[in-house]
Amino acid sequence: MVNVSLYCCKNNTHKDWKLCKSIAPVLAQPISEKIATADLLSDGRVIVGLGPGAFPDEFINYSPQGYFDEPRERVDRFIEGLQIMINLWTTDQVTFNGKFYNLKDAVLLPKTVQKPYPPLWCGGVGPRMLRITAKYFDAWVPSRGSTLTPTPEKYEAGVKAIGKYLRKYGRSVKNFTFALLGWMTEKVVDDIDNIEKFVQAGCNYYIVEIPLTPLYPMENTFS
Repeated sequence: MVNVSLYCCKNNTHKDWKLCKSIAPVLAQPISEKIATADLLSDGRVIVGLGPGAFPDEFINYSPQGYFDEPRERVDRFIEGLQIMINLWTTDQVTFNGKFYNLKDAVLLPKTVQKPYPPLWCGGVGPRMLRITAKYFDAWVPSRGSTLTPTPEKYEAGVKAIGKYLRKYGRSVKNFTFALLGWMTEKVVDDIDNIEKFVQAGCNYYIVEIPLTPLYPMENTFS
């Protein structure tokens, strides 16, 4: 996030900056502050990707508790952290009494440029995470690289489930974004056909990720 903040100062043409972070391994308060700073320096161009975390090393090495929680506890921590972040961005003074986190008269300044706060994206794919996504988030962006890689059929089921929950919470489906994080392989034609299937399933944006360590020889990608 520090690097993004610095680059925001140097670049005023990039439309959106996407910051992705697992809340559970670290405290929500410093994340909230860093996101607010990046949003300020970018003049309101930040999009925030958040999740409960899925990598044991992050929890063991960086979390206050120092161990990898069970899925239910990770999600419980995630919800509390998310509520704290939203409160810090939107409230002058925050007191929070939760199962995992507690705040008393906490203040975050400056606030985010975007109001009430930057767009929130989530990639959770479990039934509970789909409900949480519909309740708190502005976009759903699962990853094709995860252990729960969605097929077009499963993606469509997720779109329909989130749509149902959005209506339940009185939120607009039209204002919600459905995206997918993926990559291109050696078989570009097959990838394009597959992307079209996801579009038909309700995907608005297919985000191509280029890994630092290629999963395949890059020189063969577009041969």
